[in-house]
Amino acid sequence: MTRLTIAGIILLMLSTTMRGQVISFSHLNTANGLTGNNAQSLTIDKNGFLWVGTNDGLNVYDGYSVTGYNKERNPEMPSDVVLHLMADSRNRIWMGTFSGAGWVDESRIFHRITIQDTLKRFRCPSIFETASYGVVLHTGKGQYYFDSTAGKWKELSWVPAALAQGNFVDAEAANTDQIIFITDSTLSILDYATKQIVFRKTFESPLSACPATDTSIAVGLKTGKVLLISTRSGREIASYQLVNQLGGKTINTYLTEVRRAANGDLLVATDFAGLTIIDTKGNITRHTHDPLNLSTISANNTYRAFAGKRGEIIVGTQASGVNMANIFNRPAVYTRIFSDENGNLYDNYITRIVEEGNGIFWVGANDRLIRWNRTTNQSTFYHSYVNSAQGLRPLEIRALCNDRYGQLWLSGASNGLSLFDKGSGQFRKIRFGHDTDKAVLSPYIYELQSLSDGNIWVGTSRGVYAFDPLTQKTIAFGNHPQLKELNNKLVISLFEDNRHRLWIGTHGTGIYCYDPAQHSIINLTTKEGLPGDIIYGFTQDNAGAVYAGTAHGFVIIDQQGKIRLYNRRNGLSYERCESLLKDARGNIWIANSKSLVQYDPAAQKLTHFEENSGLSIDGFRSNAAVKAANGELLWGSERGINSFFPEKLVVTPSLLQVSIYAMGTNDTLQYFGAQRNFTSPHSQNDITFYFTAINLNGSRNIDYQYMLKGYDKEWHTGTDIREARYPSLPAGKYTFLVRASIDHINWTSANNEVSIRIIPPVWQRWWFIAAITALVVLLIHTIYRMRLQQVREKEKLRSEYNQKIAEIEMKALRAQMNPHFIFNCLNSINRYIVKSDHTTASLYLTRFSKLIRLILDNSNSKNVLLSNELEALRIYMEMESLRFNNKFTYEIIVDKEVFPEVVEVPPLIIQPYVENAIWHGLLHKETAGHLTIRLTMLTESMLQCVIEDNGVGRERAREFKSKSATTKKSLGMKLTEDRIAILNKHASPNASITIVDLVADNGDAAGTKVVLKIPV
Repeated sequence: MTRLTIAGIILLMLSTTMRGQVISFSHLNTANGLTGNNAQSLTIDKNGFLWVGTNDGLNVYDGYSVTGYNKERNPEMPSDVVLHLMADSRNRIWMGTFSGAGWVDESRIFHRITIQDTLKRFRCPSIFETASYGVVLHTGKGQYYFDSTAGKWKELSWVPAALAQGNFVDAEAANTDQIIFITDSTLSILDYATKQIVFRKTFESPLSACPATDTSIAVGLKTGKVLLISTRSGREIASYQLVNQLGGKTINTYLTEVRRAANGDLLVATDFAGLTIIDTKGNITRHTHDPLNLSTISANNTYRAFAGKRGEIIVGTQASGVNMANIFNRPAVYTRIFSDENGNLYDNYITRIVEEGNGIFWVGANDRLIRWNRTTNQSTFYHSYVNSAQGLRPLEIRALCNDRYGQLWLSGASNGLSLFDKGSGQFRKIRFGHDTDKAVLSPYIYELQSLSDGNIWVGTSRGVYAFDPLTQKTIAFGNHPQLKELNNKLVISLFEDNRHRLWIGTHGTGIYCYDPAQHSIINLTTKEGLPGDIIYGFTQDNAGAVYAGTAHGFVIIDQQGKIRLYNRRNGLSYERCESLLKDARGNIWIANSKSLVQYDPAAQKLTHFEENSGLSIDGFRSNAAVKAANGELLWGSERGINSFFPEKLVVTPSLLQVSIYAMGTNDTLQYFGAQRNFTSPHSQNDITFYFTAINLNGSRNIDYQYMLKGYDKEWHTGTDIREARYPSLPAGKYTFLVRASIDHINWTSANNEVSIRIIPPVWQRWWFIAAITALVVLLIHTIYRMRLQQVREKEKLRSEYNQKIAEIEMKALRAQMNPHFIFNCLNSINRYIVKSDHTTASLYLTRFSKLIRLILDNSNSKNVLLSNELEALRIYMEMESLRFNNKFTYEIIVDKEVFPEVVEVPPLIIQPYVENAIWHGLLHKETAGHLTIRLTMLTESMLQCVIEDNGVGRERAREFKSKSATTKKSLGMKLTEDRIAILNKHASPNASITIVDLVADNGDAAGTKVVLKIPV
């Protein structure tokens, strides 16, 4: 860096103050909640909160409000007089005082430090953090670090005594392990990694030092000098003598602190000369207090200068609180108060701005016309009065313009058109004689524009007319083929585009576009796509598109007449768009109520500028804007004028730091800084989350969105809301999320999330529900078992009853069948006796008695052994063969898998089908017949009995019409079928009967086969 001479520095400092875009400060003091206006110590934590130590306590600022802490309410605070503050890498806030040291954790809980085992009261002017030892306390008893193994603070015994206990002046980190110390008249750099002093140099009355570059340091001397010293050679690189004016004399500036800003500039706090900034090129800028400019520093007696990593400049004063700015921002200049040479002031709204040249602007105001010299910031006031029913009153300047001859034309409220004489300062009203045009005669003029035809076009409450400023003749359009459409329309804005078309904005009837070359006029209203029919102003971009501001956003009308709308739904902060200007780079600027919006036509991107850009928060005025010849834009507001060069207006959007910092449960408030997980009982389910988007230059007009994941289905949105309450939150697990935006488009998420679990009440816990469920299930099961037992008992009784009924029915059927068989047998015996065949009768009777005994034995049993059944069946067939003179033969075939001595069957279940085969099939056959009975096991529980004869078949049997046979068939077969039906009610699988007619090869009947399946 080239060394600057002291004379050059003095000349620079004594030069006339230049107007331009400089740093704009916002302020904090006791009116905002600070515990005191003496800001002795400053720091910014990782979440962007500003901490301020005063003589009366500790304060934290979240961009909106201040929270104060004192020792009375926080006994672990070492003192209310906070000398030093430091935020460490773990986001703890360390404070040093004359009465000891302490720290604040992220839960806002204070902790007192004890050294030498018992000592709590000691002087601690500085605290810093090193890579080797962590947080180090510089105290009057030496330097101490915390030994986590021993769990206590231990002294760094190797630190040189001159540093540890010398006359301490200042300390500042050079890097992560090197600290710059100023003690007495010596500057030293101590390396904590090597435990060595790596740089040492003596100065005359050094007060403060900080790193300037990686190889140099800046040293502030009591005499007002700032020196740049090489840490490699120890030589002086540059010297800056800071001076200021006091009582007409040039005096040296008394320094209090020097710190390096995030961009490398040096911030120099002074005792009574404000804040001085020395940039990296050696240029010096002074920021002093101006009572007429609220964006200047609050007082000149600055005491502390703190530089944040994100460009923050925090200046503490001795009696006027804290000032906040950002080194990266070059905001607009805000001129709120205009003053004349007599000390008269004006601070009300601005209606029109017109540039004359050479730094002179004419400003229309509430009750006067102002000639404003921007170079000297001096104004001259001119008043125009009118007699009214209420007496003499000043006129509000409604419209203002320069003509091509340099004359200034204006209109006062309801006073028609006037010419201002710049030489005499007089207003001359223009009278139009006998003109009968309604627009010309209207005293209510809202717009004046000097157009390319040399005329001044006038917008009135009754339409438009033109005025020749040289001849002072009017051109009326009441009967004009196109412009007559504007008769009786309230015209409030006029604009000539690059095709010499005239765009006319009205109050209530939209836009009229008059093309004199085409002799045409078109009217655009809400029917054609406008958001509203009140049009405040126009401008045109480089592509030829015309922009119009309305009460509901602004529209872009392209060359083809297509309309595109921008409003709050797609990027604007507010709906109302009052004034529009195009800058030298082709960007369009829109006065959007309380903010300015830059629109880039090529990228179709909106950028917002608000209070943190140095702009007024009082709102802008319609058509009160002008682009100066040098490209500067000036905007009239409800209080004063904002001005800036668009290419120099720099605001860092990343300054927004969003944080969830506290949670309230019922009456308990818990602070935190990072990710947190909370568990809360059901009785404390009234939850409030506190959050903020911190912008130290003013957290205002910020849009927030928040959501409780697991409860909310969508984001909640609001402006400048900083808390979200969820009363009676049901049991469950939730995560609270927040994000913020200053342009409604780009959203910054909070740097932390908060998870919370609401413990369910006893009756909603799983074990309680499980126990109740088990109890209910047990109760239901018990009731079910009891009911089932009752049903089973009833079913058992019913089953037993049905069984008995079935047995009785079976017995009844057997009782019916047995007599039927006995009757037939007795008839046969009787026939033998009648025929005197005593031998046959005796043989038959013997067989009959044996059969009767078997039948009687089986009659009382539900089932009988198959062997007994087959024995009875054999005797029966033998008796029938004997009875009919051996007309048929028979055989019984038992399969080897059938065990007759084990298997049981219902008694006399086969006999009726055997009887039917003999009587209906074999007896009618002319030749000898044969009967076969075959028994097999289909399954373990199913016996198959096949009864097959070679008789005449069922068709021939019907032809014989034997009355005896028919009777026997109907009775025997019916009884057996009934028995099988009853058997199927109580047996599974069921019994079945299949009858098959056998046919010979020649087609004649060859007998009958009965397949009887009996469950066993």
